[in-house]
Amino acid sequence: MSGSVRRSGYASSRYTAHSNSRMEPPKEPPKTSSKDVNPESYGSREKRKERSKQSNRHDESSKDSSKNESPNLLKAEPNVDNEELFAGLAWQRQCDEKPDIDTLTNSLLQMYNDITSGVEGALENTELMDRIFLTALRVKARTESQMNACFWRMLSTVRYGNHLVLKHRSIELNLPRADAAYITTCKDYRRTTAYNEHYEKLSKVVTKIPSIKQLNDTIEEMTEKRDKIMANIHECSKQIAECKSQIEMACKDIGIENN
Repeated sequence: MSGSVRRSGYASSRYTAHSNSRMEPPKEPPKTSSKDVNPESYGSREKRKERSKQSNRHDESSKDSSKNESPNLLKAEPNVDNEELFAGLAWQRQCDEKPDIDTLTNSLLQMYNDITSGVEGALENTELMDRIFLTALRVKARTESQMNACFWRMLSTVRYGNHLVLKHRSIELNLPRADAAYITTCKDYRRTTAYNEHYEKLSKVVTKIPSIKQLNDTIEEMTEKRDKIMANIHECSKQIAECKSQIEMACKDIGIENN
């Protein structure tokens, strides 16, 4: 009811608004004369043109000044040694490649041997000392990370071993219980099931067993097949003996001819 009332009220309001719009004529916009408009408030066309011309002139003058001004850029020297730059890039690449601890330790030992062997200017070379410091830090960080990883792996293996021990104990405790429960369920099933089901199963099995006549027929067929097979075997043995004798005679003849 409330929905119908609301719809009716909405329809009535729309109808009244539409009817009022039809009844009342549209209002004309107020007419304004050129005398009422103040040209100073909006600006005349001549002033606008002058402003645009001045702005264009200013832009052109700024462009010309920017073209005439020479930029203060640094020019590269013609003869520059890029060996230091290449060495720095190679060192950065070596650091970015993240080598193993073996390579890091070998490089660290090599640099340490350069210092201890008494190379001239080795101690004064700040780059070499910086490299030694950086490689030592990298070796330390890598060893710490690997030690932490090994620690957490060992801890996880220990936890997994404890978990397996608990599983083994639970299985040892629950297996005999499960066996006893299964045996009791089987006994209950035997008691609850009726004997008719067992008799039906036995009757189905008995009906599938062939009769005595069928058994006699099958026995006769099997004996006939056996006799045929034995006859074939006897004939094959005779043929083999004949072939053997022929082969022996041929071998004797060949031996006499050779002599």
